[in-house]
This record gives sequence, C-alpha cells and structure tokens, in this order.
Amino acid sequence: MINQLLKGQLIHGAYDTRWSRIYLAKIIVQGLDGALDITSSPGQGITYTIVLPQTWQGSMQEVNALVLATDIHSKSVTPLLQKVGFNVVTLYPKTLNGVIGDIDLVGKITGKENTASELTASLNKRIQAVASAAINPAAVRPLRTLLIIWYDPLMVAGAGTLPDDMLKVAGGKNIASDMMGYSSIGLETIISRDPEVIIVPSDMGQPDNPLWDFVITDARLKNTTATKDKAIYKIDGDLVLRYGPRCITALEQMSSFYHPSQEVNKQPSATN
Repeated sequence: MINQLLKGQLIHGAYDTRWSRIYLAKIIVQGLDGALDITSSPGQGITYTIVLPQTWQGSMQEVNALVLATDIHSKSVTPLLQKVGFNVVTLYPKTLNGVIGDIDLVGKITGKENTASELTASLNKRIQAVASAAINPAAVRPLRTLLIIWYDPLMVAGAGTLPDDMLKVAGGKNIASDMMGYSSIGLETIISRDPEVIIVPSDMGQPDNPLWDFVITDARLKNTTATKDKAIYKIDGDLVLRYGPRCITALEQMSSFYHPSQEVNKQPSATN
C-alpha cells in the first residue's frame, strides 16, 4: 500500500502531489514504528527506502490509527489521510472552553476519560486563577493590546480566535476584536488605536525572530503607548498559536504582562 501511495496510485486529483504522497507515507511508516528514507540523484530519480520492524506482520487495514488534525489540514491533508484508512478528528478550538472540550473529546475517543478529566480539572483551576486576577479590585482596567502574528503583511488575531479569547480572560482588550479571524491590518490602524501593550509571539522553530525585530525597530511604532511605556513582550509562539494544554501556560504569561504580581514568569520586554 505504501508503494502504491508513493507511486501516485491511491490518491488522485488536486491534492495528488509528490509532497502530499511523501508526507502521508511518512506518517504511515512512523505509525508502524518504521522509518522512511528518501534520496535523489540527478538523472537517477528518487529512491525511497522503507524500514519496518521485523515484528510487523499486519496490513494497513488492521491498524486502528487515529490522527488528530487542525483546521489548516481540512482541505488537503485530512482527506488524504482518510482515503488511506486513517481515522481523523479535527480539533480547532476558538476559546479556552473549546480547548477544555477538545481534551475531554480526545479522552473519550481514546478511552482515557479519567486522565482527561484530571487534566482539564487542573487546567480549569489555572484558568480561573487568571480570570480572578483580571477582575480583582486592585487590577488595572483592560489595556489596549496588539497581538501581532506577522509583519509582512501585518497580521493580527481578531475575534473568533483562541488568542483573542485568551487576551480577554487575561485582562487585555484586543485592538483587533472588530476583525474576524486572523486578519491583515494597516499600520495606520494600529497607530490610531494606540496599543498600550504589544505581545509578539516568537517564531516557532526558527533561530531568529524577524517579527520581534520589526516591532522594536520600526520607527512608526515608537509613538505608541506600548513603546513609550516599554510594554512590548515576547511570548513563545508554540504556546499561543499551537492549540492544546500549552495554551494555559501562554494565558498565565499574558496575565503576568497585565498583573506582574501573579506568580508566573514574565517574559523579557524590549528594554530587558
């Protein structure tokens, strides 16, 4: 079956590309505790080497494989995985309650309800601690906040996104809350809305951070209140943009930007 997949004999249509076939084959082989090696030479073509454990005697039809996907995969990768026999569950929470619900769902699907319940109880307790800090009488009013996703073009997390919900719970006021989803935004709009806090996700898995460099060096942002008050903060992009239990850690970090007395780690600002 894997050979047929790599040769393009299983998948047809718009999503039948060499990349998609290799990607799927790699997932299948790794799911069987094997390895897929790919080599190519000019004029010689591509050689695929598949190594499977000697103990593997089954067929793909005997594999009860579950793949957890996100919305970004729904139009391409998910249909391909389903075509070759995988059970695919798409998780795309847009709120913190959605994250909790998805964890419970995965627990139910995998027969780990008790483990999921223990985890969600712990996460809910942490969420409530952050929410309580935001409504504490000593807390400051919700601060106008820019959570910038990218700089070329300028992208922000608007309404209907998990980061937007996290900002609200942590005590911020998203300046892009009137925009839907992950949206582009003009620099003039950012300046006119004058963010008091700017949160910059670090680049996921990349050695440098051009987004951070843009925010702290762009001359047009220097007149914002966030820059003047030195309230520009880094946050781990893997925590805030890759959904799951890790999002609660991002929530706690956001809370520390607004309420420094909270017992969470404050990330370096532009002046640190």
